[in-house]
Amino acid sequence: MQDNPAALVALSAACGLALNDFARARAMVDRALALDPNNAWGWLRLGWTAIYVGDTDIGMAAFDRYDRLSPLDPFHFNGLFGRSAGLRALRRFDESIALCEQGLREGTGVTWAYRMLFGTHWLAGNHAAAIEAGRKWRAAYPEITFDMARDLMPKWTHDPAYLEALHKLWDIT
Repeated sequence: MQDNPAALVALSAACGLALNDFARARAMVDRALALDPNNAWGWLRLGWTAIYVGDTDIGMAAFDRYDRLSPLDPFHFNGLFGRSAGLRALRRFDESIALCEQGLREGTGVTWAYRMLFGTHWLAGNHAAAIEAGRKWRAAYPEITFDMARDLMPKWTHDPAYLEALHKLWDIT
């Protein structure tokens, strides 16, 4: 498995998303890309992993490489969401919102991203649009509580303003 790029990328994703172990996720994706520098999925995961730890320049460059390697990827929406998260971290809310909305159009049925759209709209001061996105997210996951949502998100999103916005969602929907 140490020499299987696809397996390393899959393990990297699991380490980042399930364990919030971004150092281990980064080491695995770096190894995968050293073995196969043309692994589009690896560049996508590197982008997300870098965004998770605040390395937005590395993340955005990785998403660029992913796009060049796989411009017709049916999971392109995931790269759009990653870029959106990076732009939100840079406080470039309008660009972040536009990419998140594009990702939602491309990834039909990917309702988890309405949480991203809600938070970005809210932080941008677009409260009516945020509430609309939040209602769509809550409708898709009616059983979820704030505590569950907080605990299921990667820990990088646990910035106080974002969590405060997310907590308001339970008050307004």
